[in-house]
Amino acid sequence: MKPSLARPLAGGFLAVLVACGGGGSSTPTAPATPVPTPTPVSYSGTYSGPMLFTSSAGTLNVIGTTTVTHSPNLVSLTNLVATTAGGSVTFPLGTAPLAGTFDGSLPYNSSGCGVITSRYHGYFGQSGTVMKMNLQVTLTPDRVTGSCGVNDIRGELTRN
Repeated sequence: MKPSLARPLAGGFLAVLVACGGGGSSTPTAPATPVPTPTPVSYSGTYSGPMLFTSSAGTLNVIGTTTVTHSPNLVSLTNLVATTAGGSVTFPLGTAPLAGTFDGSLPYNSSGCGVITSRYHGYFGQSGTVMKMNLQVTLTPDRVTGSCGVNDIRGELTRN
């Protein structure tokens, strides 16, 4: 039968147990299994995947590739390279604040359409061990003409 703490143990052992129950100088023992330290999520890496390029001329399936550098509150995206069987086109991206989602813009000089503003926004997600980035890039020229219109590129890219 286990002794109850509500009544004294035989031989005055209760007083000894209470006296040894804290405040002593003994070294605490480590748990048998160490508690893992959570690893901060990093979104850095090269991402690629299918994207849909939409313009006034229609839609085109492309493979998009960009490299992300992540610091605690920012993401920097290198140029988005959109590749088809016929070649590739590069669209400048840049650095954006990260707070669950990211949203940034970068104006650049184009050959033929003047200044184009590249607005890029999206978010990151993880499926098991696979990191993904949902990315939308809207390219808006400072002057819309017959051959210079708003273009949109969007898709879900996977970190390689």
